[in-house]
Amino acid sequence: MSHVAGRAAGRPAPRQAVRVAPGLVPATSGGGRPDLPCYVRSVAAAPPPPPDLAARLDAIAEVGRRTRKATPRWLWLCAGLVGAVCAVGAVITLVAEPAPRAPHAVTRSQTGSGLGTGLAIGVGVGVVIGFVIARQRADHSSRKSP
Repeated sequence: MSHVAGRAAGRPAPRQAVRVAPGLVPATSGGGRPDLPCYVRSVAAAPPPPPDLAARLDAIAEVGRRTRKATPRWLWLCAGLVGAVCAVGAVITLVAEPAPRAPHAVTRSQTGSGLGTGLAIGVGVGVVIGFVIARQRADHSSRKSP
């Protein structure tokens, strides 16, 4: 007899093991099965935080507040100016009439050097920029050597 046929014959479904977080007592419905959602049944409770956790976090935040320099006012003004220029540009773009387009044909280079040349230039420029940025760090290893 199959498992499904046994249920049809009035037998109760087999009990499944249910893990409950420590300290929780599962509520049961009339059939004796826990009424907890599946994620509560299978996940253990997190350990309680240490008693001095709040004090340690407050100390860390206080060190951050003391050591962080305030953002200069000129930087806020520049950011506001850039934001205003961008907002005005977006409004002008949305309101203005589109410019008429002239039909044009796409011409391709006969030498076929566009992709390779572009990748080589990009890699070269990236290496130079990366080197310049790395040289600005005081703790960079190449500055320590004579």
